[in-house]
Amino acid sequence: MAPSLSGSARVTGHRDYVIKPLLHGMSGPIAGIAYPQVMVSMGSNTDQWIADVASYVRNSFGNSATWVSAPDVARVRAATARRKTQWTLGELEASLPRPMISDSTWKVTASHNSRAAPGALDYTRWTSDAPQQPGMWIQIALPRPVMLTEIEFDSPPVAGGRGGAPAATFPRAYRVEVSTDGATWSAVAEGQGSGRVTSIAFAPVRASVVRIMQTAALENALVWSVERLRLYEAALSR
Repeated sequence: MAPSLSGSARVTGHRDYVIKPLLHGMSGPIAGIAYPQVMVSMGSNTDQWIADVASYVRNSFGNSATWVSAPDVARVRAATARRKTQWTLGELEASLPRPMISDSTWKVTASHNSRAAPGALDYTRWTSDAPQQPGMWIQIALPRPVMLTEIEFDSPPVAGGRGGAPAATFPRAYRVEVSTDGATWSAVAEGQGSGRVTSIAFAPVRASVVRIMQTAALENALVWSVERLRLYEAALSR
């Protein structure tokens, strides 16, 4: 009757892959298979309702993926407000942010423990080696300007909590700044971290350098860590 939700790379991939069909519906062949029914739009429901359904599907049936929030849904709803038809698979895939592949041309530096900063791109990990404090940053300089629209990274827990329990190392608050020359900066997003994975989406902006700054003043703060930092370019079409 429909494609399997279990183990689906579409379901567990970028969260917009699930949000957009929930908002506007979906029709047409999927992976070369035509199904007798279509997925109807559920966009009349609240952002939180859509987020709950998306999160459930992405973390049930043996799946494991990041949770979807009401602000995620609100962002997509606003960006696709003019859409009046259901998505086809081709349209949907063309509309998604495109993950960039890091390579040796990416230059990663940081305000603290900069020598370890390149580890932020993989499982080696960058750790600040100092308590989180306002103004602490990590940045990536790209070889050419791109239309950047999203950043995502992991912050694995470390020992240091009460009784030696694992403690969170995500940024308690952050600001994202971008530049085309490394001298003039523009802020494109602000927010608060809340778990192991920090996802930051913003309106597409041309940039060759992106900086993530920790902005919270904390008592008894632990380190900040970044692992598997991913950048996303804006879609070719929407």
